[in-house]
Amino acid sequence: MMLITTTENNCVDTAIKYIEIKDELNVFIPNTFTPNNDGINDLFLVKGIGFRPDGFLLEIYDRWGHNIFSTKDQTKGWDGFVKGQYAAEGVYIYKVRLVGINGEGRKEYSGHVTLLK
Repeated sequence: MMLITTTENNCVDTAIKYIEIKDELNVFIPNTFTPNNDGINDLFLVKGIGFRPDGFLLEIYDRWGHNIFSTKDQTKGWDGFVKGQYAAEGVYIYKVRLVGINGEGRKEYSGHVTLLK
């Protein structure tokens, strides 16, 4: 970045500052999904840019705190199944862990997702 300024007496000065731009972590985590095989919102899937595939973890918990789904593959989301059967409609807890593309910027997100049929 370069700044050039001139005073009221026409004195000119220049300042140069180099700015390093790092990749940003941008993440979208939906709050609802509908695993009813209609092809629309059938998966609870975390999307985004700026994070490493090998630094990804998604975990889903039921209301009693039991882990019912876990994946390290960012392309695989939760399909609403638990032990081979559809999970009940309701609210589930998610935890997402990410590592930035350059190995920096570790982030953790947690929240609720509603499963609707």
